[in-house]
Amino acid sequence: MGPSSTSRRIAAAAACFAACVVLAFVIAAYVADETRPGHAGPLTDPTDFVAFYCGASVLAHGHDPYRAEPLRACEDAAFAESRIVMMEHLVVPAPLPPYALAFFEPFAWFSFRFACVAFFFASIAVTGAAVAAAHRLSKIPLAFVCAAIVVALGVGSIYIGQLVPVVVSALAAGALAARAGKMWLAAACVAVAMIEPNIGLAALVALFALERRARVAVAAMCALLAAISLGAGGVALDVEYATRVLPAHALSEVANFHAQYSLTAVAYALGASPELAVRVGEASYAAMLAAGIWLAARLRRTYGDGAFVVLAPPACVLAGGVYLHDHQMAVALPFAVTLARYARGRVAILTATATVAIPWQSVFELFLVPFFPSHVRFDPDSALALVSNGSLLAETSWRVWIDSLGGRDGRTPFEMLLFKLPTWLALAALAYYAVRPALRSAIRR
Repeated sequence: MGPSSTSRRIAAAAACFAACVVLAFVIAAYVADETRPGHAGPLTDPTDFVAFYCGASVLAHGHDPYRAEPLRACEDAAFAESRIVMMEHLVVPAPLPPYALAFFEPFAWFSFRFACVAFFFASIAVTGAAVAAAHRLSKIPLAFVCAAIVVALGVGSIYIGQLVPVVVSALAAGALAARAGKMWLAAACVAVAMIEPNIGLAALVALFALERRARVAVAAMCALLAAISLGAGGVALDVEYATRVLPAHALSEVANFHAQYSLTAVAYALGASPELAVRVGEASYAAMLAAGIWLAARLRRTYGDGAFVVLAPPACVLAGGVYLHDHQMAVALPFAVTLARYARGRVAILTATATVAIPWQSVFELFLVPFFPSHVRFDPDSALALVSNGSLLAETSWRVWIDSLGGRDGRTPFEMLLFKLPTWLALAALAYYAVRPALRSAIRR
């Protein structure tokens, strides 16, 4: 090694060190600015993370995390750390199963401000892992995969402290493991995706149904999740979650068509009763899960890739269902880019992928909804006061809050539907390019 080579290496190392120092200062400055008292941002005001944080904290202290109190008191105290005042009587529910709330208990050991920063950067790291796994699955140019996933997760999930980055990363990693025949690893990754049960369940059922070698592993992971739930809250809390919390949460956002993508919200907007709308959503979920398992089996046989067993069913249950928001549409991205690796019509598939990646509902609400005149039906403060009883389920308060928000959105149901149309059309395009080769394979056989 000559002197010039040594000098170049020393210069490169010095440049890397300087870049790391600059990056550290930039991150420190960003954190300092975003966590200043009274500032509402992703590090101080993550609406969904505060519910998960407080749900875990309440559970760790031996209380019921699904009741309005002490969940409301914890959320109020958490925001007070950053001098942010919650609306009186409002409580954001934590409708996760006990095993998922247990996942957040390490964050609850620290102050809310520190936990927000930790979860924010953990979400960024998990998003990076999702990009890397999706790129390996698809061999699509890294820049495209990165842009799609970062836009979808950054705008739709990370800002509000949502769990979708964890789910997308877990599904992509599980798909890689299934492709390699590592079924225990695949089952473990899918079990992590069960942190959002309506998404993870689709992959878990498909893995059990289609991969004989994975059945023992899937059963073991289910037993592990059950053991964590029982250890975290006991039998009574698990029964309450299954019999009371889930039905109440399904009903809590029936009227939330301005933010919901579920068939339940569509059915209610078209005039169905809340109970009937929930039943329609449940039936559509079962139908799309069955369709997803069939599609996964056909795509695996057509392209010889076991990754579709993990990826196709969660993407299919995004059509219909009881409870779906725009940030959950990112779940379709690993499936979409993997499909683009094999299927004809690659440009069309990637165009649909980019369309799904954009959270259109959030974009339209940010720029267009203010131009629609609101027609508030009643004062949300007064309405929430009616359900201030701390022994009630948190979903009771949340449903009143959602109903009051509906009066503030001046759009008609048809206008709300138009705002969601780009996402639905893109999902339909992905379905077309996935089902076409699957049907051809079935016909040939």
